[in-house]
Amino acid sequence: MEDEPLGSGALGKVYDAKWDGRNVVVKVIETASEEQKQAFDKEFKNTLLLDHANVIKLFGITHVMENKHRIVMEKAPQVSLDR
Repeated sequence: MEDEPLGSGALGKVYDAKWDGRNVVVKVIETASEEQKQAFDKEFKNTLLLDHANVIKLFGITHVMENKHRIVMEKAPQVSLDR
């Protein structure tokens, strides 16, 4: 994972990375409470089920610490995720 983020937003920072031989991005998100963590887990599990050409593919999630999570996602080719 790169040291400098590609971007950041209200929920966390996004970094360029390599995973399983692929160019991916890793979003690092911190949750402050157990309620936020449960909401994050529920949203992630539901999003993981999506499979459509116009939806960024999610490959997995890690819990680095109890309140710090990393989401491994497909890297959008030459376009930012907000487009």
